[in-house]
Amino acid sequence: MARLETDAAAHDAEIVALLKRNDAQARGMGFAGTPVYLIGPLLVAAAPSYEEFRDAVAKARERQQGR
Repeated sequence: MARLETDAAAHDAEIVALLKRNDAQARGMGFAGTPVYLIGPLLVAAAPSYEEFRDAVAKARERQQGR
């Protein structure tokens, strides 16, 4: 725990900058929360099961091939 606290303090500015950048990107794309997955053209704003994730990937691949 001490090492974690030391590293966090040493890299605080970098961590905060990265979190702010990620937040700005998420807001810019209209994401309201987490988790959000971009699977090809599909946006999955939930925690899908393995089967749901697999189906979303299959749908994304079908759309990509149907271009």
